[in-house]
Amino acid sequence: MNRTDTVPATEITPATEKPKRQKKAPKNTPENVGGSLLDRALHASAQARNYLFQIQKPDGHWVGELESNCTITAEYVFMCQILGLDLSKKRAQIERYLLTHQKTDGSWGVAKNHAGDVSTTGETYLALRILGVDQDCAALKRATSYILANGGLEQMRIFTRINFAMFGLFPWDAVPVIPPEFILVPPQSPINIYSLSSWARGTMVPLFIIFHHKPVYALPNGLSDENDFLDHLWLNPRDKHLPYRAPALGVLLYSGVSWRSFFTGADMLLQGLEKLQSKRLPKKLREFAVKKCEQWVLEHQ
Repeated sequence: MNRTDTVPATEITPATEKPKRQKKAPKNTPENVGGSLLDRALHASAQARNYLFQIQKPDGHWVGELESNCTITAEYVFMCQILGLDLSKKRAQIERYLLTHQKTDGSWGVAKNHAGDVSTTGETYLALRILGVDQDCAALKRATSYILANGGLEQMRIFTRINFAMFGLFPWDAVPVIPPEFILVPPQSPINIYSLSSWARGTMVPLFIIFHHKPVYALPNGLSDENDFLDHLWLNPRDKHLPYRAPALGVLLYSGVSWRSFFTGADMLLQGLEKLQSKRLPKKLREFAVKKCEQWVLEHQ
């Protein structure tokens, strides 16, 4: 309201007017629901159901905010750096968004109500460095302390390894094998790309192509694999060939027959096939598989 604006007398509340009494909370609010834990859970479920019915649009659909954690924004920064897209107009907003989601311990988590983790924190840290944030600023110092206190980048997940490998910050041979030939497995097979959820195959098929090329892109100012970017986040920066699995026999003895031992054994087999493919198997098979992956991505995305 401008200083010259006037307020109608009817809108002014006299100082002597008694404040209105607060309305009593309805009997059915969660605060007033008694009974067992089951009763309260059923009440909460009914309230949630009723709310969803209330916000449904006339034609039957719902509109809501799609949320994710900071890795999606960080990976958008990675993409712009890789493709050479100008981020100058969005730089300040992206920095502010990422920094406002940092937790008090210096980390970033997979969700607002989850504790931080090294992978999410590491990816967000790299994005901020690409955006030009100095590693000596208070926020990144807190992030550094958190990462080192929780095992360093040695604890990062597979997808983080792939993102870092694309900037020369992690060796490609320490990333699990995801061969493009998997696209050729028929849908009738027990394991194929359609065994994955829709979002998973939408992620994995492009990764088949990336894994084949194993690209390494420049960091800002043409830097690649520079110590001042991430080496200070490792407990042992001289050894980045981190094992992402124990030997298959060790896993079998430790956990018995399990999904973990199955995928460990499968990865060892794929590692062997990858080495064989690069030396003896016909390159036309790989080229055909990569083309099929490209076609799939263009048709589905």
